[in-house]
Amino acid sequence: MLNPLVLQIGSYSLLDWLTGLFGVVCAVAFFGTFAIPIKCAPLNTSGLHPAYLQLYKSLGVCMTSVPLTMILGGTDVIYDAVFDTHTLIAGLLGSIMWVVSGLLMIICIRTAGIGISFAILTVVAQVVSFCWGYFVFGDPVRSLLVTNFALN
Repeated sequence: MLNPLVLQIGSYSLLDWLTGLFGVVCAVAFFGTFAIPIKCAPLNTSGLHPAYLQLYKSLGVCMTSVPLTMILGGTDVIYDAVFDTHTLIAGLLGSIMWVVSGLLMIICIRTAGIGISFAILTVVAQVVSFCWGYFVFGDPVRSLLVTNFALN
């Protein structure tokens, strides 16, 4: 009898493909809802500076990512990441860009609203990410149809 989880989709097994798809759906759901606390009445009317909101959001990321990394990858993963220079530099650069973009996103959400801010963010992020992946890192385009659908 044929095991459906062993079937191949390109170079990936069906199980790997479904796991990736599930991860994308969860990431989209969580990413699309992170701004809701920012628009809640107490935070929106308190006059709290956006830098404090970004600080609290960054602390929340630290409080969740370290335990999750330890659970999913073990303490060796954290030790290797802390003492590997390339990983440390990439992580620091990525986090600096993330904090700045998060701070600017808070300002956008407060002034323009969640809907228009996310619409602009997602469109621009798709094009910028595609350009980085394709032109800088040489990521291949495996499907022109899917790429065209994603960028339009």
